[in-house]
Amino acid sequence: MTENEEIRVRKRRSSQEIRRLVTEFEASGLRQVEFCKQHRLALSTLQRGLKRRRTFWNRVARFALLDIPAGFVTPNSLFKFEADAPSEI
Repeated sequence: MTENEEIRVRKRRSSQEIRRLVTEFEASGLRQVEFCKQHRLALSTLQRGLKRRRTFWNRVARFALLDIPAGFVTPNSLFKFEADAPSEI
């Protein structure tokens, strides 16, 4: 490697920052590629953020269609993934 070569370090973005960028993208009216170039964002990062948002809202919609008693589901339980309970010995 020579002195003139630039080392590109990838920036790891927080989930909060990705959610903010997805929201900005949706409001921007730009195409995905254009938005990513302007914000120095990998296209795959934006697409993954969009997919996660769609998945979240699909889950919310499914819960809204169910007849669930009030207080049965809390907002945090939508994101809680628990391993199978250990079997009793």
